[in-house]
Amino acid sequence: MIFKLAILNIKRNKKKSFLSALSIFFAAIIIILAWGWIDGMLQNLIDTTIDFQTGTIKIASESFLKQEKFLPIEFYIENKSDFIEKLQNRLSNDYPKVNFEYEERLNIAGIASKGELSIPALINSISTEKELAKYQIKRRKIEGNPEIGNKKIIIGKDLAKKLNLKTGESILLVTKTYISGLNGIKATVSSIVDFGIGSFNKSIILMDINDVKQLAKLNENSFVQLLLFFDIKYVDDVLKSINNLLVNSFPETDLKAVPFNVSMGQIYGTMQMMRKVLVIVFAFILFLASFIIINTMMMNIFERINELGTLMAIGTTKKEIFLLNFYEGTIIGILGGIPGSIFGYLIAFIMNKIGFDFSKLLGGYSMLMNYIIRPSASLAIFFVSLFISCIIPAIATIIPSKYASKLLPTEALRHL
Repeated sequence: MIFKLAILNIKRNKKKSFLSALSIFFAAIIIILAWGWIDGMLQNLIDTTIDFQTGTIKIASESFLKQEKFLPIEFYIENKSDFIEKLQNRLSNDYPKVNFEYEERLNIAGIASKGELSIPALINSISTEKELAKYQIKRRKIEGNPEIGNKKIIIGKDLAKKLNLKTGESILLVTKTYISGLNGIKATVSSIVDFGIGSFNKSIILMDINDVKQLAKLNENSFVQLLLFFDIKYVDDVLKSINNLLVNSFPETDLKAVPFNVSMGQIYGTMQMMRKVLVIVFAFILFLASFIIINTMMMNIFERINELGTLMAIGTTKKEIFLLNFYEGTIIGILGGIPGSIFGYLIAFIMNKIGFDFSKLLGGYSMLMNYIIRPSASLAIFFVSLFISCIIPAIATIIPSKYASKLLPTEALRHL
């Protein structure tokens, strides 16, 4: 009975009810899009870091990990093939349904020279076709035919511009060897590429892993770091399995397995905290938007004060008066929140598929972040928005609902 009466009141005050629901509708859209954009940028940073720096899990010498920022190459591990074979056997037995990718990395600092020009560069190794595909070379190339191996390299566009390089030309690459000497080789530029990451365009040279080892004078059957890629939801379990293998099968080494969140350090913790803060911030935004409901409900109460007096005079309890107004606000929240959440999710989903190019904005920053940002469009965001947009308006009606329930019949009937 009370619920039906609440629906009749909403229909009778169509204009005010529509404006209230409309404010919740747009607030729900804002929640999903704002959350989607911020979460999309945070995820972009995490994904890019995993792809190009940390892997889901990184395995390397503990001595290397302590000095990683200096790109040391002297802390290498012998018998790479034996180690990888045992690791693959262990993980395939323990997690047969998980797809693992293994990539050896050897990134070294060096000098790229052409004629009288010499510029510091970072030489990143490429060990598999899948690893090369992560750079999206074919789509991002500016000129040339992207190839590595046989001392062919791929170079970032800004670095190529500084060196006045064109495809087919040769440059001298010089770096420190693992025994602290110097070594250099001539390499041919096969392609100039816009990596989609500002810092990469300014300093990165891609080179086959065996060519990099030759430059550093490392044995081909050794490795400095091995990166594993797989679904991050298994990271804790896989880490335990790898640690058991290292302790039992390779006790003589100082190899250590490090998950991506540990490798990222405080940055990852900060991003996770930001995600939690977003929920509170957007709930507050919607709560502010819900004040229009409080105003509408208060106006409704004053306009219908004689009606409420009549209802109380014929035996309607204070609780029922409270519920009447509470139901009205709740229904308005649902009418605005559900379609707003659905519409916002659809917009975010389309934007996620399209992606947005921020190369002009991010190009000048040395940030490990892909230029193409895709707003998140997960169901979790949808349900959070749906929950907030339906619950907050209901909470916002408590004040006018309590006021209405405290009116005495005699007070209300004076307005007849």
